[in-house]
Amino acid sequence: MKLYIVPGFGQTTRSKGYKKIMDFAKSINIEVVPVPITWEKTVATDWLQQLRNFFMHENNNVPPILLGFSFGAYLATLFAKEMQFKKLILCSLSPYFRNDIQHLPPLVHKILGKRRMQDFKKYSFPKNNLTPATFFVGEKDMPFVIQRTRKSYKTWNGKNNLRSYRMQNTIL
Repeated sequence: MKLYIVPGFGQTTRSKGYKKIMDFAKSINIEVVPVPITWEKTVATDWLQQLRNFFMHENNNVPPILLGFSFGAYLATLFAKEMQFKKLILCSLSPYFRNDIQHLPPLVHKILGKRRMQDFKKYSFPKNNLTPATFFVGEKDMPFVIQRTRKSYKTWNGKNNLRSYRMQNTIL
């Protein structure tokens, strides 16, 4: 069994939290594969294409597990419509789907920029996805992230569950 990890915006899987997740997965004989994403000067459409390109070269006889954090979780929900996964693990799902944009604080628009915000408007939260999913929400996540995660959990068609975690002790 393989576990692919898509990190959050601007992150790589070399940080301490991801290392804990990878060590735990390896301890139960799950092969871990970090998914590299180039975040700088790119938009969601580019990130999805990077996932397509990455998985095009992967040999998966058994559907793998895909874990994403924040924007990685956002991408995982979108990409799961294109590829079969055994399960999705969605941590602190970023609220940047078409219907979320208008509810985000102005500071978010400023930080991410007009080009990214325009690109996010292309994507709605996927419907009719039957891939089993576990939604994790951090106790210290921003309120709009908590709301998006809970709303996504409620509208997910596949088998799902919702869990919370503490940011400093993250082992999923």
